Amino acid sequence: MTPRFSVVVPTRDRPQFLSWCLESLAAQTYDDFEVIVSDNAVDIPARDVFDRWARPGWHYVTPEHPVPMHDNFELGVSQASGDHIVVLIDKTVLVPSALATAARVLDEQAVDILTWWNEGYVPLDELREPGRGTYLPLWTPTVVAPYSARDELAA
Repeated sequence: MTPRFSVVVPTRDRPQFLSWCLESLAAQTYDDFEVIVSDNAVDIPARDVFDRWARPGWHYVTPEHPVPMHDNFELGVSQASGDHIVVLIDKTVLVPSALATAARVLDEQAVDILTWWNEGYVPLDELREPGRGTYLPLWTPTVVAPYSARDELAA
């Protein structure tokens, strides 16, 4: 059966961030999705991190040799089988209801692209202790607005 969402997570040499991202995906309240991690490692492969969080329907791919970032994104997207593709950078942590909210919006409205603003986090020591830092809330969710590529281009 085709999943509703394919969540593609390109990464390179940042397994500590990927771990948080995959943990947040494992905690989603919505379950009709697959995850594709496209690991473009040069020095630090992320296979161990992927294996720790992987669920049925999650996939790990890696190019034969390191490639430019855009090619790694394309590799991950080429493996997607879902009705909708979500691309996250490896430093993204989703709230548990993120995919459920996206599914609800897609059920209620005909949209081509669904996007949202992210909030920030500044680690105190990114290399040794990335879990401690400052959370930077940027907005309070109110109404989901449809995205219009035509209006965006005009603006």
